[in-house]
Order: sequence, then C-alpha cells, then structure tokens
Amino acid sequence: MKRLKKNLILFILIVTLSSLYYGCDSKHQNQTQSKTNFIDSNNIRSFKIHNVNGEVKEIKDKSDRDNIIDLVNSVKIAKSNVEPRDGIGYGVIITYSNGSKFSASYLSSIMSYTVDDKSTWCEINKNITNELKHYYDKN
Repeated sequence: MKRLKKNLILFILIVTLSSLYYGCDSKHQNQTQSKTNFIDSNNIRSFKIHNVNGEVKEIKDKSDRDNIIDLVNSVKIAKSNVEPRDGIGYGVIITYSNGSKFSASYLSSIMSYTVDDKSTWCEINKNITNELKHYYDKN
C-alpha cells in the first residue's frame, strides 16, 4: 500500500512538473511570437506599397519607410491559419539585398503574409489599412 501511494505521489509530481515546464515553454513561445518583427529594416533593396488592385508605388522616403516598418511590426497575430478573405486592402512588398522577399497584405483585421513564397493568413490585433492607404496616397 505504501509503495502504491509513493508511486502515485511520484506520478502526480512528474505530471505537475511536466505541465509547468510545457506551460512555461508555450508562454515563452507566445511572447517570442508577439516580439517578432515582420520586417527587418536593414539591407532593404526595394520597398513598395500596393493597393487592392495590385497597383504598386515605390516608397523612397526613409521616414515613410521607417514609419511603415514600425506600423507593420506593431501588428500582433491573434489567430494563425484562417481562411483567405476578399476585401479592400493595402500591402507592402520588401526585397532585401540578398534577394529574399517579404510581402504582406492587410484587409481590415486580416493579414496575409508571404516569406520566400510561403503564405499564411492570420487574424491580427488591429486594422492598419487606413494608415497604409495614407502612405500609398502620399507617394
């Protein structure tokens, strides 16, 4: 009987410690994801913004680029792998000097982003289309 109690306590302890470890690990992953920058501001060769019709404008002004980068990087993913949707939106297309590409389109609180030809649709924590429209119209 004592051996059974001892084994039961040991089992509960292992389960508790495992739960704590994996719980902390998932919290760490969520914190890491929320700190992820979509756009690296270094070594950008081409910086473009597009409207829903696919019309593209080059953003050459460094201040505008920095503001757009801050805006895009401020977005937090609320839910990944949502269904694609249609709507009015704007987006960015970044080409780095090493040839890698990043693009993202924003439709209200939905974002589709592509890194090197792999696309993901997500729900995001805010709608940034009006700010992107401002920079599109300005340039």
